[in-house]
Amino acid sequence: MTESTVDPTRPPGPTAPEPGVLLSEIEWSRVVRTILSDHPDLAPDTAERILAEALAYLWTVSQHRDKPLAPSPAVDAGWHALILNTEIYAVLCEKFGGFIQHYPQTPEETAYDASTVGLTVATMAGCGVAADKELWAGPEGIPLGPGAQTWHSPDCGPIILIPKPKPKDVPEPIPV
Repeated sequence: MTESTVDPTRPPGPTAPEPGVLLSEIEWSRVVRTILSDHPDLAPDTAERILAEALAYLWTVSQHRDKPLAPSPAVDAGWHALILNTEIYAVLCEKFGGFIQHYPQTPEETAYDASTVGLTVATMAGCGVAADKELWAGPEGIPLGPGAQTWHSPDCGPIILIPKPKPKDVPEPIPV
C-alpha cells in the first residue's frame, strides 16, 4: 500500500489520513485491480500511487467544499476506480462527511485548465499533503490510454458533498 506524504512542518489542523486508515488491505487491492483493469499498461506501483493521490484529493475536497477543485486525468482514474467499487466509495464518503459527487466532462483541448489543478495541488499542500507531481501533470502526464476520457474544468463548479440521508418513518403498508 502506498502512503501519502504529510508535511511534518505544517501547523496543527486537519491533515489527510493515511491511505491505510481509509481502506483495508483487501479494499486497497480491489481498487488497485480496478485501476489496472481499466489501464492495463500501468505498472502496479503506479496504480497504487494513483489510488493514494485520489484518496488525498477526495479528503482535500471534503475539507474545502467551497473551492472549485479538480483532479488531474491520472488522479481522476483513481477516483473512477473508487466509484466503481460502490460499497467502498460509499463508506469512504461517509468518513469524509458525505457523498462526493462526480461531474465528468468530455475532454476537449480547451477544457483542461491547469490553473484549477494548480489550485487543487496548492490546497492539498495547505492540508499538509505533498502531491505526486508526475500524477498531477495534466493530459501530458502519465499516459492512461482510452480509459481516461474525462477530466474536469472550473465549469464543473465546486464539488458538493451530499450528507447521508436520515431514515424517515415509513408508515406500515395498508393490508389489501
